[in-house]
Amino acid sequence: MSGENAKKVFTYYLEGFFISFLVSLVGIIIGAWLLYNGTIDADSIKLVVRIIYFVSTFIGGFYVGKRIKRKRFLYGLIYGVVFVGIIVIIGALSGNANFTNKSGISVLVCAIGGMLGGMAS
Repeated sequence: MSGENAKKVFTYYLEGFFISFLVSLVGIIIGAWLLYNGTIDADSIKLVVRIIYFVSTFIGGFYVGKRIKRKRFLYGLIYGVVFVGIIVIIGALSGNANFTNKSGISVLVCAIGGMLGGMAS
């Protein structure tokens, strides 16, 4: 990959992350509203967060795959893994680094979401 193409790919990833974080923000607001109104209970919030992760990475992976137009599933998979890495870094910097053995499920959800988004593009 030439330097020019690498810059384009990096730009596409940044644009995809921006889109995914907007989708995540909307999803979190909707989830908080559902929790506040009693539509869902506190025990279901982990499932809601994983659904938000999946939808966000699917849309981001779809965007990146559409823009790059080759090896879409691979770039989508990489997108999902990097997305969850960014979330982990933000959580660690905020002092909320609560990693358990169930954290791997979130990584898997994001990776699969990005990969499926890339494949669907």
